[in-house]
Formats: sequence, structure tokens, C-alpha cells
Amino acid sequence: MSLVYLLNHRYAPFYKWLHRGVATLPTLGRFTAQNITALTVAREYEEKKFLLDEITGAVILELQNAGLSDSDSKFLVDHGPLVHSRIADPGLRQIERLGGLKVR
Repeated sequence: MSLVYLLNHRYAPFYKWLHRGVATLPTLGRFTAQNITALTVAREYEEKKFLLDEITGAVILELQNAGLSDSDSKFLVDHGPLVHSRIADPGLRQIERLGGLKVR
């Protein structure tokens, strides 16, 4: 859900309000909210896998449409380095993927 906020150029609220607010976002908002709700009530593994694949597939398509990734991979994690490589601001590019600012 946080990634959907970013795709909408909005800051994600505190985790407690993520789901409620995501439905109001124009890009993938309602779709994400509906699929997250379905995911929370799904009981079968295959149904959960299908819903997760639907969500990640839609996010990947939006990354591609926004020009942030040109990978054809179906795995969301494969798109991260491509998105990172397109960051133009040198200060932001110094932020490590997992640990915050680099210490020199």
C-alpha cells in the first residue's frame, strides 16, 4: 500500500490509516483496497497467491507506464534496482536501499 501512495505522489499515512486512505487514491487506490480486503478474508493458498499476483502485477504495470521500469519481470523486487537507477537527485541516490543514509 505504501508503494501505491508513492505512485500517487503522496506520503503514506501512519500504518493504522494506510488501508482506509489508499482507496481514495486515483492510481490503483480502489483496486488495491479491494484486493487487500479480499486477501485478508481469503482462506485458500491459491486464492491468496492469485490476489498477491494481481496486486503486484498492477503495480509493475504502473511502474512501467510511469517510465520507472522497463523490465518484463513478473517479480516486483526485480524492478527496485531499475527504479533506483532512475533517481536523478544525487542526494537521494546516496540513500541505501535498506539502511538509510550512507555514513562516510
